[in-house]
Amino acid sequence: MAGESSPTILTATNLVVKFNDRSILDQSSLALHEGDRIGLVGRNGSGKSTLVHLLLRFLDPHQGDIYIDGASLKRLDRKR
Repeated sequence: MAGESSPTILTATNLVVKFNDRSILDQSSLALHEGDRIGLVGRNGSGKSTLVHLLLRFLDPHQGDIYIDGASLKRLDRKR
């Protein structure tokens, strides 16, 4: 069973994203471990799509860091 004893594959810490002075994500953090299954649920405008866009590097956070297997997404080249 997955959990904190499994290796961490994704870590997002203190993410801040704002659009037009409105905070979409405000100091949000997340850790996913190998084997985890997650679902993103929330009201419209709560940041679900924004989080996915951050993970895909369609957006960069105003503040905070995202790591996949210990490598910062900031170090990866964006390719579209």
